[in-house]
Amino acid sequence: MTIKDLKLRWKQSILILAAAIGILAVGAAGIGDLARSITAERRNQAREMVEVAVRLVHHIDSRVAAGQLSLLEAQEWAKEEIRNLRFGESGYFWIIDTHARIVAHPVRRELEGVDMAAAADPYSRAVAAAALQAIKTRESGFINYEWPKPGSDSAVHKVSFITLYGPWEWIIGTGLYIDDVREMIWTRTAFVGGIALAVLAIVVAGSMWIARGIATPLAAVTRSLVQLTEGQFSSPVREPERRDEIGDLARAFNFFRQKTHEMERLRIEKEIAQDRERQALREGESRYRLLVEQSPDAVLVHRNDEIIYANNVAASLFRAERPEKLIGMAVDDVLAPAHQEKARALRRNVLVSGWAMPLTEGAYRKLDGENFIAEATAARVHVDNGYAVHTVIRDVTERKRAEETFRKLSKVVEQSSSLVLITDAHGHIEYVNPRFEEVSGYALADVAGKTPGVLKSGNTPDTVYQELWGAIKQGREWRGEFCNRKKNGSLFWEYAIISPIKGEDGGITHYVAVKEDLTVRKAYEERLLRQAHYDALTDLPNRALAMDRLSQALGRARHGNRVVALMCVGIDDFKRINGTFGHAAGDDVLIEVADRLRAAIEDSGTIARLEGDVFSIIFPDLEAGIHAEIASRRVINALAEPFFIDGQEIILTASIGQTLFPTDGIEPQVLLRNAQSALQRAKSAGRNTCRYFTPRMNVDARRRIQMQSLLRRAIENDELSVLYQPVVETATRRWVGAEALMRWNSPQLGPIPPSEFIPLAEESDLIVSLGEWILTKACRQAAHWNRSSGTSLHMAVNVSARQLRDVSFAETVARTLHETTLPPDHLELELTERLLVECGTQNGRIIEVLDGMGISLSIDDFGTGYSALTYLRQFPTKILKIDRSFIRNLGSSEKDAALVKAMIAMAHCLGIKVIGEGVETPGQAMVLNGAGCDFIQGYLYGKPMSADDFAAGLADKTAKRAVG
Repeated sequence: MTIKDLKLRWKQSILILAAAIGILAVGAAGIGDLARSITAERRNQAREMVEVAVRLVHHIDSRVAAGQLSLLEAQEWAKEEIRNLRFGESGYFWIIDTHARIVAHPVRRELEGVDMAAAADPYSRAVAAAALQAIKTRESGFINYEWPKPGSDSAVHKVSFITLYGPWEWIIGTGLYIDDVREMIWTRTAFVGGIALAVLAIVVAGSMWIARGIATPLAAVTRSLVQLTEGQFSSPVREPERRDEIGDLARAFNFFRQKTHEMERLRIEKEIAQDRERQALREGESRYRLLVEQSPDAVLVHRNDEIIYANNVAASLFRAERPEKLIGMAVDDVLAPAHQEKARALRRNVLVSGWAMPLTEGAYRKLDGENFIAEATAARVHVDNGYAVHTVIRDVTERKRAEETFRKLSKVVEQSSSLVLITDAHGHIEYVNPRFEEVSGYALADVAGKTPGVLKSGNTPDTVYQELWGAIKQGREWRGEFCNRKKNGSLFWEYAIISPIKGEDGGITHYVAVKEDLTVRKAYEERLLRQAHYDALTDLPNRALAMDRLSQALGRARHGNRVVALMCVGIDDFKRINGTFGHAAGDDVLIEVADRLRAAIEDSGTIARLEGDVFSIIFPDLEAGIHAEIASRRVINALAEPFFIDGQEIILTASIGQTLFPTDGIEPQVLLRNAQSALQRAKSAGRNTCRYFTPRMNVDARRRIQMQSLLRRAIENDELSVLYQPVVETATRRWVGAEALMRWNSPQLGPIPPSEFIPLAEESDLIVSLGEWILTKACRQAAHWNRSSGTSLHMAVNVSARQLRDVSFAETVARTLHETTLPPDHLELELTERLLVECGTQNGRIIEVLDGMGISLSIDDFGTGYSALTYLRQFPTKILKIDRSFIRNLGSSEKDAALVKAMIAMAHCLGIKVIGEGVETPGQAMVLNGAGCDFIQGYLYGKPMSADDFAAGLADKTAKRAVG
C-alpha cells in the first residue's frame, strides 16, 4: 500500500464521515420537523373533525327550533351520526355530558349512560376529570391522557380535542394515539435512514474503485444539504448521466429534498389557513362590535365585576363623556346601592350556569349621582379565552311614571261615582269598576268576556243599539239612555257616554262607557207621567192613555186578524148620589166602582175613567165578540151588588154601550163615538142593560140571554144528549175507548153547537150541573158496553175549570164511579192546557186525589195554549191529545209533521201516551203511525155517534177481529 493510497483512504474516510454526519444532521432536522408537522397535522385534523361534528349537531338542533323534530329525536339522530364518523385508521368520536355521563360511545353502546367520573378503571375517570376541567375555563381545547390501545393491556399516551355544545350540554371529543404518530415518524425515519445508508454504501463502494469521481458529487450534495437546512429548496443536485452509485446518491438525495419540500409546503398552507381563521374571527368580532354599537339599548361587557366595554348608548345613559370613561369602572359604580347585592348574585348565576338572566328591573345610578329605574338582561360571552358578562340595559323611568299616572287614573275610575265599563274592540267586557258592581249587581267575574248585552232588559228599542254601534264604530262618541236589568232581575235606568279608544295606528282597540244611574230620576219622571195619564181618584188610566191603549190594541188586531171590543160603562143616575150624599161620598162610590170593575174583568182588558161616572173597558185579542158579551154580564152583575154610603145600603145600576173592531169601525175615535152612542141607547132603553152599536148584535145578544135562560131548563126537559166518538189504537186499528160529547137541541132555538152554549154555562154555575150530568151518562154507558161486549173501553169526559174549583168534585167523581160500577182506571178526565196553567193549590190537590183514585188525566187540545212542559212534569198527566190544527196539514206541511213528531217524542220521554185528534185521511194516519202515535181519533174511523150506533160499530169491529 502506498502513501498515496493511505492519503486517499484517509480522504475517503474523511469524506465518508463527513457525508454520514451531514446525512445524520439533515435527517435529524428533517425527522424533527416531520414529527412536528405530522403531530400538528393530526391535531388540526382532530380539531377540524370535532368542528364538523359540532356543525352536524347544530344543524340537527336547528330542526328542533323549526318544529320539525322533537329534542329527543334530534339527539338520537345526532348520536347515531357521530358514532359512525371516523377519520384516519383509528380516529373516532365520543360524547359525554357536563355531568361526565357517556352520551355516545363509538364501539360499545352498552356503556352509554355510565358515569365516567365514577368508573372503576382509572383511565375513564382521568378522561372525565380532564374534560370537565377543560370546559370550566374554555369551551374547547386539547387534553392529554393515558388509554389502553385495542388489543393491548398497556396504556399509551393519547391526545383528544374536545368542545362543548352548550344548548345540549354535550362535550364532543375525538382521540389521537401518539404512538401512531411515532410509528409514522419511525417508518419515515427508517425510510430516510435506509436512503442514507444506501448513500453511504454507494459512497464507500464508489470510493473504493473511483475516488476521484466522488469529490464533485459529494460537494454538490454538501451544498444542497446546507441549502436544505437554510430552507432553500430551489437548487436540486444535478444527477449524473451514468447509472452508477454517484448517480443513485444524487437521485436519492433529490427524492429526499422533494419530500422535505412538500412537507414545508403543507406547513405553510396550514399556517395560511390558520391566518384566515384568525382573520374571520377578527371580522366576526368587528360585526359583533358594530351590532352592539348600533343597539338602541345600553350595552356593558364586564369581567370580574369590572367594565371592559361600553357602547355609545351606555355612555349617554350613564352621562359619561365617551364610552372609554366607563371602561375600568366597577359594575357597582353604575348601580344604586339597594340593587348592588341582588345584581351581584344574578351575575354569578349567569357565569356559573351559562343561562341568560331573565329581564330584571332594578335601580341604577348615573355618573352624576342621579338614580333611575331600568330593565336589564345578561348573558355569558367568551372574550379573550375567558368568560365575561354581556348586559343590555334599558331605561324605563318614563314608562314607570306613565304606569304611576295610569295607577292614579285607575284609582279615580275605581272610586268614581259613575259606572265605568271597558270592552275590547269586539265588545267583550274587560273591566268594570266597583260602582258598576254596586248598581248592577254583576261582579267582573260574572261579565268578563261577555258583551254588555247581558244587561239588556228588552225595554230599549233595537234602533238605539243600531245607532250606538253605528256611531262608535266610526270613531264617534255616543250619548243616550238605556233601561237595563240588574242581576237580581230589577230594572234600572242609566245615561251612558260611550267612546272609542284608538291605538297608535288610529285603529279602535277598546270602547269605554261612563254611565250615570238615572233610576231615581226616572221614577220621579214616571210619577209625573203617571199623573198626566192616570186618574188621580181611581188610579185608572185617563182618557188620553185609554185612547193610546186602544190604538195599540187595534194595531195588534190588524196583524193577527183578532177582534177588539170597547165598552163604555155609565153609572145610572149618579148625579143623585152627589146631590144626596155629597161629592166625597160620590168619590168613594167611584173608587169602589173601579175596584169592582178590576175584579170583574181581572187581567182580560184595560179599564179607564173617561169622565165623571163614565168608564171604558178595552178587550184586546178576542177570537169573537161573544167573549166581550160575557164580560159585560159580569160587569153588570158586579155593579148590581149593593153599595154602602154612610152605613146606608144603596142599589146602583150600570148601562153599557159596546162596539167591536173591525165590524163597527177601525179608528179609535170612531169606536169610542160608537160605544158612547150605544151607551146612550142603553140608558134610553131603561138602563141596567147593554146595547151594541149594530142592531144585529143586539139581536144576537138577546138570543144569548134567551139561550142562557133556556139552558137552565134543558136538563129537566131532557133536551141534552151525549154522542160518542171512538178512540182507535194506531197500530191495530182496534177501538179502545170513546170521548163523550154533549149536544143540545132546543125546541125554541133548534140545535145549538157546544161552542155557543158551553161558554155560557162556564160563566155561571150551570157548568157544574151539566158536567155532573154528562159524567154520569158517560160512565154508565161505558160500564154497560164493557159488560155486554167483554171489552175494556176507556171513557173520556171533558172537565172545566169551574168544576175543578168545586171542592166536592173529587167526591162527585168517586160517587159516580161507584154508582155506575165503572172501574176508575177506565175513566179519563180531559183538562185543557189553560186549566193547568191557571190551576191553583186547591185545584192541584184535587188533581192529585183523582190520580190517586186511578183515574187517567189527559191534556186536551195540546199545542194551542201554553204548551208548558213544566205542567206536564208537575201534574200526573197520562195522556196528551194533539190538537186537530196540527193534524190537518200532516200530508202537506213538513213543519207540522216535525212539530207532531216532536210532541210525540217529548210525551213518550215523559211516559205519556199520545192521541191524535181530527184524523180524516189515511195519509194523516200513516204519518202518525210512523211517528209512534199511540191512538187516533177522527172522522176517518168514526164521527161522533149515538150510543146504539157506537155499540153496533163496536160489535162489528169485534166480530171482524174474531173472524180474522
